[in-house]
Amino acid sequence: MRAQTMEEYREMIRQALLEVEDFRRLADEAEEPAACGFADALRRELEALQTAAAERALGAGGAGFAAALARCDVDALPFQHLLKRIARTCSEGLDASGAERARPEGGDHAS
Repeated sequence: MRAQTMEEYREMIRQALLEVEDFRRLADEAEEPAACGFADALRRELEALQTAAAERALGAGGAGFAAALARCDVDALPFQHLLKRIARTCSEGLDASGAERARPEGGDHAS
């Protein structure tokens, strides 16, 4: 399921950043350097998506986010559903049934 509005998309990214922050803290406490590195990379990619979303640039930065997800077993993360929704929205655009429609990478952005 993709986000239906840019507001929903931005909120998903905000929630994912909070989840990644918690994951990073736990990985640090468990002294798991690989997990810490992944969390840091994922946070950077989510922050890039957040910046793009604030400028209504749906899909901008999506390649880096997808690459970060591909570097780990996302299914093992407790917030994997959220990451997958963000990735799908980023690559396919907002859900066409939403009140606000947009396409990735500078497509039609109508309110």
